[in-house]
Amino acid sequence: MYFLPSEVQLDILKCLNFKQLLNIQQTNRFYENFINKYEEELARKEFDKLEVISSFNYNIIKYKFLTPTPELYDFQLSEQLEEKVKKIYYL
Repeated sequence: MYFLPSEVQLDILKCLNFKQLLNIQQTNRFYENFINKYEEELARKEFDKLEVISSFNYNIIKYKFLTPTPELYDFQLSEQLEEKVKKIYYL
């Protein structure tokens, strides 16, 4: 296929589906560049359906939103951790 003019190569590649084009593109550097150059004219992925979903999700209404209340915890820090905290927050 190398000896054919690029118009003929393009016509041949137009007969392939997306998966076949992808296989050729992955196996040959020349055709990778060729397919990228003419990608507007070649096959693309097919959609079975396209669905538009509202940005407001009605399932959110089912759940109760909680805001956590801050609490103080009484635990011992090692001296190493205290040093790290002092270095980070009290520079």
